[in-house]
Amino acid sequence: MNGFGGNGTGNLTQSAGTRIRYLIQPNRNGRARVTKCVYTAGATAHPLTFARPLGRTTASAAAAAGQAVINLTSDPGPSGNGIAANDLLAIRETDGVTRLYTVQSVSALAITLTSNLVAGAAAGAKVWNFGLVTDVNPADGVAHPSISGIAGQTTTYEDREGGLFATFVTDDPILFDSGNATNAGTLQQLNWSFTVD
Repeated sequence: MNGFGGNGTGNLTQSAGTRIRYLIQPNRNGRARVTKCVYTAGATAHPLTFARPLGRTTASAAAAAGQAVINLTSDPGPSGNGIAANDLLAIRETDGVTRLYTVQSVSALAITLTSNLVAGAAAGAKVWNFGLVTDVNPADGVAHPSISGIAGQTTTYEDREGGLFATFVTDDPILFDSGNATNAGTLQQLNWSFTVD
């Protein structure tokens, strides 16, 4: 397992009741691996989920910046769990940045998002579907992995060698999600690297 690149972020918070989310960018040459997570929870424990895509597809046509509709070539949801309202999508846009969006509604393969595309997507742009943070991933048959931000503590999870969590395939993003329901928490530090198997 040969590692390269990687990055980190930190000091991310939201008011209690607003989820804390961060999208680790995909890399065309490797699998993303979360190597460290430091989280401070308030008086209430927070579930920390690391979601990996349930499925992948592409944009069937260009979608302009400033609009909320993207047309897909196929349903990126797994069998029995097709794409639906409130699913979380990552879209690789024309500026090279992959951004997180929430599905507002679905009409066949025309997907309306809850917010407009920032830079727009080219025809053939990659789209990843995380579903909901409670969904089961068909790649391993279990729910998105989750750890706990322990109430009233700063908790560190770290594995520099194998990683805490990794994508199943090359060029997939990972979504960090904190429930942050009550007593606001802070993602103090999140680090990742990429590996070639």
